[in-house]
Amino acid sequence: MFLSQKIGVLYFKEGNYADAINFTEQSVHIAKACLATKMGGTMALVDNYSNLLYYYDITGQEEKKYAAIDSCIAYVLQGGSGFDMLLPALADKTEYLFNKGEYSLCSNYAKLGEDIVQKYYHQKDSIDYVVIFVAKQANALFFSKNGLTAKNILEKK
Repeated sequence: MFLSQKIGVLYFKEGNYADAINFTEQSVHIAKACLATKMGGTMALVDNYSNLLYYYDITGQEEKKYAAIDSCIAYVLQGGSGFDMLLPALADKTEYLFNKGEYSLCSNYAKLGEDIVQKYYHQKDSIDYVVIFVAKQANALFFSKNGLTAKNILEKK
């Protein structure tokens, strides 16, 4: 699992994105098998999906990038670690959804991001993430014609 992951990183550094993706996807399959047999934790999956989202981004595979973020969310929450890798990706996903006009989904993901920061992530940049997620949630609600709810969220903070 870790060897496949490291080989994927090396291919990425060389600019060989197809092989980087292939080896990292292999690592995901191995990590899932280890998790299923209780021989490994979720952190390997968080690492792999974090890598994949960058690989998919650079190769223009937008749908796969955002699916990798969703997988990263699931394994971070399941394992209770990896929040530092998740939050930038989650902020990116809320921006993507907002720009697509998917205001309801954007608001939901922004609320999830805010909740994660408040419950699990207590670093010096925590307030930055709270501001990002609250602002994105309020903007999404405002643009989806829920201005009163947006106003209430902002007034509570």
